[in-house]
Amino acid sequence: MRSDTDNQTVFIGIKDKNQPDDGSETLLPVSLSSTWKTYVFDLSKFRGANLAEVYLPTEFVFKELTNGLTLYFEISNTCPDQTIIRIKRESSREK
Repeated sequence: MRSDTDNQTVFIGIKDKNQPDDGSETLLPVSLSSTWKTYVFDLSKFRGANLAEVYLPTEFVFKELTNGLTLYFEISNTCPDQTIIRIKRESSREK
């Protein structure tokens, strides 16, 4: 992942099918830089999520954005037959 500028923070979470949609799930903060970096998350850190019943495998939560944020991320797998997904998501900001 990376952002357009250094020191932008995004929170990463996962949820199982029994967790309420109220923001109470465990979120891990990630401080982004403008260069690509691979992040590996220990799934045991996502307390409360039953990994056998995951329905939201990755969520990106943005808190207290004042100037917007552009986040670039790539989801990949080490299996050669898996597709790599590249997404650019721009926050809503005045242009």
